[in-house]
Amino acid sequence: MRRITTKQFAWSVVFFTLGCILWLLPGGIWWGFANGCIVISTLTMMPREERVRPLPTAHIVAMFGALILLVVAVLFLHGVVSDQWGRPVLRVLRHPVIIVPLWAVMVLFAVETWKNRDTCGPTAIGM
Repeated sequence: MRRITTKQFAWSVVFFTLGCILWLLPGGIWWGFANGCIVISTLTMMPREERVRPLPTAHIVAMFGALILLVVAVLFLHGVVSDQWGRPVLRVLRHPVIIVPLWAVMVLFAVETWKNRDTCGPTAIGM
């Protein structure tokens, strides 16, 4: 397996940084863009061979099952939990004390992956 290129590393850090900046911004619309940037950041660290390889059926079923459980949980909590409880939780999740250390740790992991190890994924760690 080939190592992560400098270009992959740079784009991954750029997208993750952009995602964290968008995460800090007030307003609900930025939250979705932040999640998208963070997902793109993880995808840029993967080599092309891993991105185009077909998934086993068990993984696809597990992903759809987890997605369905997540949607059901969100809909259930939306009906049960009031907005008075949700606003402080979002304020805490968007606080720089949470996001800046998360950003620093993820960039540190990206640097370690870029310098010392092969690309991310199960095949890089011997699974």
